[in-house]
Formats: sequence, C-alpha cells, structure tokens
Amino acid sequence: MACLKTGPSGASELAKTTGIQRTHIYDLAEKLADKGFLTQTRKEDKKIFAARSPEEILAVKRIELKKFADSIPELEKLARQKNNRPKIFYYEGGRELNKMMEGSIWGEGECLIWGDDLFYTKDEKEYQKKNIAQRLKTNTRCRVLAAVSNATLESQKKDKKELRETRLLPRNLFESRVNLTVYKNKTMVANHAKDFGFAVEDEDFADTLKAIFELIWKSGRVI
Repeated sequence: MACLKTGPSGASELAKTTGIQRTHIYDLAEKLADKGFLTQTRKEDKKIFAARSPEEILAVKRIELKKFADSIPELEKLARQKNNRPKIFYYEGGRELNKMMEGSIWGEGECLIWGDDLFYTKDEKEYQKKNIAQRLKTNTRCRVLAAVSNATLESQKKDKKELRETRLLPRNLFESRVNLTVYKNKTMVANHAKDFGFAVEDEDFADTLKAIFELIWKSGRVI
C-alpha cells in the first residue's frame, strides 16, 4: 500500500513511510516481489521497489486460478488412487481391542457380523451391551450369523428391539472363533480369546466378505 501511494521507492523511503525498520523492509519487499505484488529494480546500486497494478495482479491471479481449475480432474485422479489403497490397523491387548470396537463409525447402511461366543459373554455381557448401545445411537441395523448357544438364543429374542436379525447355525457346521464385522468398506476382526484384532479399510476386501456372508445367510441349514 505504501508503494501504491508513493510510487517506486527505496528501502529508506519505505521505512519512513511505513515506520518499519529499514533492515526489515528488504525482507518484506522481496517476499512481496516473489508473490507478484511488487517489482524490484536497481538504480545506481540502490534497490527500488514498485507496486504492480492491482488490476494486473488480479488478471495474473485469474490465470493462475484457471490453470489450477483445469488441473483438478488430474489431481482428483491422483487423490483417488491414494485413497483407494488399503489401510490396515493392528490392535493388541484387551484395552486396544476395546478401542477398536468402540471406535467403529456407524451411520446409514447395514453392518454384517459373524458372532463368536465371547462377543455375547465377555465382561458379563457388558461388552455386547456397549456395542449395541453404540450402534443404536446411529440407528444402524445389522445382520448376525452365529452358532447356536444359550447366549445367542437369548440375544436373538431381542433382535427387533436392537435393530438386528440373527440367524443361528448348527455348531457342527459353523462355530466362529473370532468376531468379524463388515460395514461399508471397513472390516474388523477381533479375537477376544487372545486379545488382538485388526481393521481393514478396503472395498474389495469388504465386498468379498459380504458375498461369503450372503452365501451362508441364504443356506438351508439355519436354525
């Protein structure tokens, strides 16, 4: 603004006009020149700074913005390639495993679950209650496959209230030793007996497991 008012000026003149120290003026002016707001010339070994026309600056910025806009499709393609890479997270220990399950992000849509016995009995059923409460907050429905047991039969009775549909299979045909949950592009596997688990964010991985789930779901041996 000082350069616009005074015209081409040296560092000493700008220091007087702005009240900024002369040594600091050089640093500021060169930064503004690099950004295209000032031009820098020499006169008798003295640096002279002049303001570029605001209209000229605007025209240059419009050209830069158009170039950026034209490159957006290519940039978005690169971003999608990066985002499509699978993400895998490993959790070890009871506390970390609980964080994985409690950190599930629910919302619209449906989750599919292979239930293991410990999911229904761990921490005197408090673990299952926390999981259900978290899911109900976001109104997320789920379908569950599990082996027949007293705990799973008891849970099945509450299906309607807890936005769930459970199908139980004979233990000689199906008995999951891990809890596996698939929601959108995310898969979580929890081994409650050994206190470890992992989460995978990958659409292909999730879609394959969803297809396997549907095959079991539609089988004729459901109790």
